[in-house]
Amino acid sequence: MKPVGTVHIATARTNHGLMHRQEFFEVEDRIGIQLAAVQSALEMLRDRMT
Repeated sequence: MKPVGTVHIATARTNHGLMHRQEFFEVEDRIGIQLAAVQSALEMLRDRMT
């Protein structure tokens, strides 16, 4: 069983493969975890586009 706050994020690009990240956010509430996950996903997308 994974602890609350565990999020998996992945991106894929043609000819660049798959990038997967497992994050654990130590935030007390669901909204905080969701916001942290969105921020992490956007950062990951930005990094993949450069």
